[in-house]
Amino acid sequence: MQFIIDIIYRYYLFIGIISRLDYITDLGIETICLNPIYVSPLIDSGYDVSNYTDVDPLFGNLGDFDNLMREAHNRGIKL
Repeated sequence: MQFIIDIIYRYYLFIGIISRLDYITDLGIETICLNPIYVSPLIDSGYDVSNYTDVDPLFGNLGDFDNLMREAHNRGIKL
């Protein structure tokens, strides 16, 4: 179970992505495309948005997303 939690933390949450940005930069990746991050009842794989003004708590919060944007842009990565 801890392995699954580690995977989610490292690769799924915004803070996990932030922690891997240097590695992503070293790979030469210039753009990161995210699946829908808005709050959703998940009837249509996240594309059925129920709140366009906040991110789903599953991924973090709006501050985490702002931090991800800032850190990615500081490394020349588009998000």
